[in-house]
Amino acid sequence: MHDGSVIGVESAERRTRRSLVAAPAVAMVVAMTLVVGVPVSASAATSPDLNAAVHYLATTTGANGVVNGTSLAHDGFWEAFDQFADFGLTIDGAFALAATGTDNATLRKVVSFLRDGKTDPSGNSVDDWTGIGTAFASGGSIGKEALLAEVTGYDPRAFGGHDLIAALVNVICTTTDVANGCGGSGNYAYSTATFSQAFGVIAALRAGDTTGAAAPVAFLEGLQNASGAWPSFIPASGDSDVDSTAIAAMALALLPNDPTASAAVTHALAWIATKQSPTGGFPGVAVDSTNSSGLAIQALTLAGAKYAAQIAKATAFLAARQNANGGFDVAASGQPGSDARASAQAVGGIVGTPYATLSDVLPSVTASTTTTTSAPASTTTTTVGKSTRGESSPTASASTSTTLVTEPATVVGPASLPATGADAGRLLAWVVTLLVLGAGATVVGRKRTSSARASTDTRRRGGR
Repeated sequence: MHDGSVIGVESAERRTRRSLVAAPAVAMVVAMTLVVGVPVSASAATSPDLNAAVHYLATTTGANGVVNGTSLAHDGFWEAFDQFADFGLTIDGAFALAATGTDNATLRKVVSFLRDGKTDPSGNSVDDWTGIGTAFASGGSIGKEALLAEVTGYDPRAFGGHDLIAALVNVICTTTDVANGCGGSGNYAYSTATFSQAFGVIAALRAGDTTGAAAPVAFLEGLQNASGAWPSFIPASGDSDVDSTAIAAMALALLPNDPTASAAVTHALAWIATKQSPTGGFPGVAVDSTNSSGLAIQALTLAGAKYAAQIAKATAFLAARQNANGGFDVAASGQPGSDARASAQAVGGIVGTPYATLSDVLPSVTASTTTTTSAPASTTTTTVGKSTRGESSPTASASTSTTLVTEPATVVGPASLPATGADAGRLLAWVVTLLVLGAGATVVGRKRTSSARASTDTRRRGGR
């Protein structure tokens, strides 16, 4: 189960080497949450409740195990641990909000946090995460930030005080030097996962920079296995991963007129379809994963007519993973409870719009002022917040735009949790029982990640 969050791990390693962050180890003792989400059974709900999911994403303060941390709606970011923002996970949440288009006030809050160079309580900004302008800049992190700019209607060539597209070109490796972050010629520096490489490619192609993306595209294509799958890590270890295959297919789908890329996408989708389990889910590390299933749906939507049955079955699987608070479990088994990252990618899968065509334009347009900069370049075949789930061939093309002005951000959200199909009486019984049991004991908190992603995701996930 791999969501590309190895970017966060890469950034942490770079910051240690640069001595940008000197964070002492912190022993965390937290109280157990008194109210837990009660899973909605497949019989209780046949389709997920997106309104409840969006409310959970906007207001949760428990991302990555942080209790009483920060929320997207209030602060514009989630924490990885106390005082430190998880920039990659925060952008995952923003992508999910953009997919639905139903809480743009919170989405603006996130974009403002990143675009305006705001810092978390530890003093770090998104630039510390990407490493932009330093010897340890990560192409995957830069690409992910650039993609958010494109999705929300901002110019990635002038976002947060940087030309993110030029920055991507500047970190393209010309040789193999694994010790210094280069898996081969065309690899974006310090992008040691397929997910990282794909985000850079998507951002560059959406910006219309086909020339700058040529070597990274060729490198990405070269990672594909004979089976049609992509490996998790770079250099390739020979493994095959649903998440990595899904994101690679979404990236190469932006080159519909390239026979090599088109053939790679077709092969990849066929492989993904074979990995669906009888439950409708797709495997992560060892069990059917919410993250993997959401990403698989996004990829299969590229040929939605052909894979309609698989998409419907996977959507039903996600419905069965949703909890009463609107969030989603990490996997079909293991520790239950809503997880921010799993929920973000579940929402993306439910809507079904691939990253290549995701769009939810936020800024207002000042018609009287024009610029010569290029806008996010893509031709979409989906409606914002919805997916036709028909066959699509996204294309990259250049375009011009007018000046974009940020609108004021306000915190909004439903006053109460929308109905999810959970039994309210059963939920109340859970609350009373936990209150009684908790009265006489202090519980050492732990992260609410499932055992299914324990050791592997520690290495893989850090913050996409």
